[in-house]
Amino acid sequence: GEEARPVVRAAPAMSVEAAAARVAEAGGAGADELDRVAHEEMLALGKVVRAYEAYEESTLREVFRWEWNLSKLSEEDKALVPNLPRRIERARGLVEHNARALAAITSAFDGAAETARCVDRSAVTHGDIEKVRCVMRSIARDWTQEGKAERDASYGPIIRELERVLPLSGANGGAHGASWGGAHE
Repeated sequence: GEEARPVVRAAPAMSVEAAAARVAEAGGAGADELDRVAHEEMLALGKVVRAYEAYEESTLREVFRWEWNLSKLSEEDKALVPNLPRRIERARGLVEHNARALAAITSAFDGAAETARCVDRSAVTHGDIEKVRCVMRSIARDWTQEGKAERDASYGPIIRELERVLPLSGANGGAHGASWGGAHE
């Protein structure tokens, strides 16, 4: 027989309309298929929330590994990397800051905590944590002053071509205008 699914009382990760469209694309189905799709989406969201929750512990373990490796170096070798202890300490602070930001992000979703309980924490893989780190790097690149050089290198050519092909008319853009938020300074 089929395995019983946990009851989830959180908001679905996708709207009913989106789930219905997805089912229709797959050839149509009834309420059972909609329930299955909604359940899969809920589990996917739960895994993301769990990965966000696991980010701090996992990443601080990585920072600890850096410290441990540094402690095993000879004094002569440590002299070659005099800024490393300060950078490791800064990394620790940034991990803690990022963890608070991730907690704020997940708290913005109604039912996120309940959704996460549907997923065992052991289901979160190293790859899931790497995806969270990638999200954090993307946020830093796209929205911080420190990410400006990388942002300019990544988005600059695209923005210049868009501006050439679809020039903005007036201060607020026009019929062909576009806005790129933090990516266009």
